Amino acid sequence: MNLEQPPQIALPNWSVTLVDFNRLIAAAQPRLIRFPEAPFPLVFSCSANGIWPVTRRGYMPPVERSYVDGMSDVLDAIARLMMREPNSSIGGRFSVTFDGAYRTRDFVLLANFELTA
Repeated sequence: MNLEQPPQIALPNWSVTLVDFNRLIAAAQPRLIRFPEAPFPLVFSCSANGIWPVTRRGYMPPVERSYVDGMSDVLDAIARLMMREPNSSIGGRFSVTFDGAYRTRDFVLLANFELTA
């Protein structure tokens, strides 16, 4: 193995309908937060306990979480990807844009989206 080059990882390329993407937005809407310096409009956290929209910086105690598991197939799939990421098996934050999903801490692309009608 060549240690000078990182391994090539195949990213999922998902066709996401506008209906599915709107469900994803609806999952975040009641608690949507925008960080002025963040390039992503939607930020979620996930763990073995579930998925929730991020409403503030730092740790969110379970009592402050509004779980949205099952509201969007796309969101559930992204969380499963996130939990499989190295060093993310306990979960973490991910961001969603119209073109894909990113691990928030380092803006690594998790999946590409192609929005369809």
